Amino acid sequence: MDKEELEEIWGEMLKGEIDILVSTTIIETGIDIPNANTLIVDNAHRLGLSQLHQLRGRVGRGSEKSYCFLLMGA
Repeated sequence: MDKEELEEIWGEMLKGEIDILVSTTIIETGIDIPNANTLIVDNAHRLGLSQLHQLRGRVGRGSEKSYCFLLMGA
């Protein structure tokens, strides 16, 4: 994505106009979205414990109960 498209989508997410955001692990770097209450990490077994902890910290910043689902292959 180019910078302008990323900024537009990010603004829509912060305004609550987007309900689902599919992202890479780039979100672990200090992004704060208070209305995000669920995080699903696919292939969590490929990430380190520290990285998973950082990702988990991206949800639950608002007043809603939050959930973090870590999925791994069979």
